[in-house]
Amino acid sequence: MPALLCVRCITKTPPSHRHVARKGSFVASDTLEFCLRACALWWLPLLMTSVPAVATSGVQKNITIGVMLSMSGPKSLGVEARRAIELSFQRINDSPQYSAITDQDYVFQYLLDDVPCDPSDAFAAMLDIFSRSGEHLHGLAQDAFVGPSCDEVCQPGGRLARYYDVLMISYGCESSIFDDKEEFPTFGRTTPTFKDMEAFFAEVIAHYKWPRVTLVTMTTPVWQETLTEFESRIGSKSVQVMRLSLESVTFIRSQEFVEVLKNESERSRVFVLLMYSDAMLEFMRQADRAGLRDGRYAFLSVDYAGSSAHTGDLTFLDVLVYGGI
Repeated sequence: MPALLCVRCITKTPPSHRHVARKGSFVASDTLEFCLRACALWWLPLLMTSVPAVATSGVQKNITIGVMLSMSGPKSLGVEARRAIELSFQRINDSPQYSAITDQDYVFQYLLDDVPCDPSDAFAAMLDIFSRSGEHLHGLAQDAFVGPSCDEVCQPGGRLARYYDVLMISYGCESSIFDDKEEFPTFGRTTPTFKDMEAFFAEVIAHYKWPRVTLVTMTTPVWQETLTEFESRIGSKSVQVMRLSLESVTFIRSQEFVEVLKNESERSRVFVLLMYSDAMLEFMRQADRAGLRDGRYAFLSVDYAGSSAHTGDLTFLDVLVYGGI
């Protein structure tokens, strides 16, 4: 089978939340729980100062976290994430770490929304969520938010979070625009930008003395930003870097793309896949059809943790790592 390296560097989270290669929708529980704990710790100092004035002993008071999941399409966590959320809230409510909150009869609960990675509907989806009225912070139905997972949705969500002065922690948005704390002062995330990984990939390529590589990427802004960073860093190792930009997963599935891939394989035997796992899965299927899974080619991927794409009873990691196409 071909050489395959999947890397997902989550460098801004604790070591126990860094993942290299595990099967299935493994990222859901660890990453979501880390986000939820961040929300809980954010609430702790607020409640320590406000609880004595407002607490009524024995009366349950809810802290509501709005959880935004993409249940289908790019960066989907799949239905497994629903159970992960339920378990995470149980752990937080039962944890002695938050006794300063729970001893005052506060309980963490959640409102779950399916927020797909659809740029055309992103702003409307965010408006619907933020327009719910409630008795919580700033009149919202939620006190803080976990998610969403896609840059196109995080942008309107992050700006609305700034307007309402409410915390939003994403588990999947990678664009460097979110580093601007004047534009997104209440927005945080548990993943770095993909471009933070270019040095590691450049060292791998230099180690194996590969003279040429093809960077395969999608045309969305986050991947084009990543492409530029990877091209510069890998090129600094005296490696010839070529580009292959793809418009959509639909095109990757086409017979036309098989021919494109065959032509590209005559120029390069190393492909760095800068794309989400749904596109990566289709790319590897087409690579198989093009005869590129015979051991002569290497495929390096920067992302597999943001999706739970399945094919039959197999996860996409089964397909890629164990050859179950």
